[in-house]
Amino acid sequence: MSVQNQWRQCANCLGLFFAGSIDAGSGQPDLGHCPATSGPHLAQPGVRLLAIRNEQRPGAQDGWGRCTKCQWLYYVPNAASSVCPLDNAPHTVVEDGAEQFAVGFGNGSRGAYPGWRWCNKCEGLWHAASPGGGSCPEGGSHATAGSAEYALEIEADFVPPVQVTALAAKALNHPRSGS
Repeated sequence: MSVQNQWRQCANCLGLFFAGSIDAGSGQPDLGHCPATSGPHLAQPGVRLLAIRNEQRPGAQDGWGRCTKCQWLYYVPNAASSVCPLDNAPHTVVEDGAEQFAVGFGNGSRGAYPGWRWCNKCEGLWHAASPGGGSCPEGGSHATAGSAEYALEIEADFVPPVQVTALAAKALNHPRSGS
C-alpha cells in the first residue's frame, strides 16, 4: 500500500489539504488557499493524516485527487462541477495520475479518524464532525447530501501536541537537583 503523509485538516474551512507541497518559484511551503480566510490553509493542531495513493481496495473509494491550485482533496470524476477556492474555477489535478487517492469508507474503526464527508457543492472532502459546517468556496457551509461517511488513517508515528505539551510542562515543574 502506497501512502502519502502531510495531509491536514484546515482549522478554518475544515477541508482536507496537503501541507507538503513546495512552491517551485519561491521554494516556500505551498499551503494552498482557504475559502474561509482567502489566505493559506491553517493546519488543525493534533491531527496528521495519511492519504492512500493509486489503489483500488475494499472499503475505499478511488477517484480522489489533490488540486494543484488550492491543495484540497476533491472527487476527480466530478471535476467539471468542482469549485476551487483560489479562483472559483474547477479544481485541477496532476495530469499523470500521481496524485490520485482512495479514501476509506467508515466510522473510524481500526484507528482511523472519522467524520469526513464529500461536499456536493465544491466536490471537496471536509470534516463534517467539526462544529461550524466549514466554509465552502460555493458559498456558505459545505453540504453533505448524498455523501458517504469517510475515515482517514492517522500517521502511525505521530505524537499529538497535547502529549508533548504535557511532557514539557511536567519537565518545567520538575525540581532541579542541587538548587
